[in-house]
Amino acid sequence: MAQRSLWHRGLTGVLLFIPTILAAQQTTAERTGFQETSSYSDVLDFLRALQHETTDIRVATLARSVEGRDIPWVLAARPMVDGPIAAHATGKPIVYLQGNIHAGEVEGKEAAQMLLRDMTVGPLRSLLDSVILLVVPIYNVDGNERFGPVEEHRPGQNGPVRVGLRSNGQGIGLNRDYIKMEAPETRGAAWLINRWDPDIFIDMHTTNGSYHGYQLTYAPGLNPNDNVANAYVRDEFLPLIRQRVRERHGQEIFWYGNFRNQNPDSLDQGWYTYDARPRFGTNWFGMRGRMAILSDRVGGRKVGTDSDYPGPGGLRATTVRGGAVAIGAAGYHGRHRRDHRARRRRRRPVCQAQANGPVSHHRHAGVLSIRPGAS
Repeated sequence: MAQRSLWHRGLTGVLLFIPTILAAQQTTAERTGFQETSSYSDVLDFLRALQHETTDIRVATLARSVEGRDIPWVLAARPMVDGPIAAHATGKPIVYLQGNIHAGEVEGKEAAQMLLRDMTVGPLRSLLDSVILLVVPIYNVDGNERFGPVEEHRPGQNGPVRVGLRSNGQGIGLNRDYIKMEAPETRGAAWLINRWDPDIFIDMHTTNGSYHGYQLTYAPGLNPNDNVANAYVRDEFLPLIRQRVRERHGQEIFWYGNFRNQNPDSLDQGWYTYDARPRFGTNWFGMRGRMAILSDRVGGRKVGTDSDYPGPGGLRATTVRGGAVAIGAAGYHGRHRRDHRARRRRRRPVCQAQANGPVSHHRHAGVLSIRPGAS
């Protein structure tokens, strides 16, 4: 009961963000009062149901996991486009949105589903007139299915009761695999990104680290090999999003990081973030000359205090911020379109392996699918 009360208190303010949900199309989290998170089959069922409601999405396969599960990705566009060439010809920004890279961090998975619904048949529908979305709502499908007590899989995280594991079916932490590309998930994502060349990459996480009081934290690409797009994200775009979330929704977000001293939490020894190596997805993508954003929502409650860090309410905060990012991306694209086209002509894949292998492609029933190839 205490856990349920805490989750409901977290919802009180953030439910003002978006109008009432369409009752016929809810995520598992919404249907259970945010006591549970979606299984793999739940996500597939949600996407199938959404396809019946709108022609604004197409669902295809990103890769097949080592345990044999097809990883779905969703193209959302209005009007629908037939491929990357047609997408870029529209002049709209192309946004890649990824959830569940660490399967115990459930908010991104749920928020991705909500955002797809709200931008196609719900209250954010007008946003899809300005952007094209590539959404991978459940990136780590194998880790997601290893459900266990949240106290064991994500110590310090405020629910839900059962969550998946951080690593994939190979035991790989997928946000450390963007250079080695040992996992089929990473190779599939690299293939999709090379083919569609999105303007912005958003990777959604949940932190159970420091208890600092911000609803959500964020980071651009951190590699010191800087470029125009990365500098824009860091110096203009993210500060603008922070200002808009404060003004429009009354919530504070901040740069991602942790206290060096966490016993107790204190700034005495400073505040630090993760390092600049491109094995992290946002660093890898930022080095490509594109906009990269880490979104990391706070998912815990400091034991023994009265400080609540709401669990399910963050789903709404993450969804709203995703919408704000999409709007901001449209503004960026208009401002920088001419320079952007010139950079695209000069762009080359990060490495030849990412361009030519290690994935093979086949088609079945008219739907693009990707299977792991030789590595």
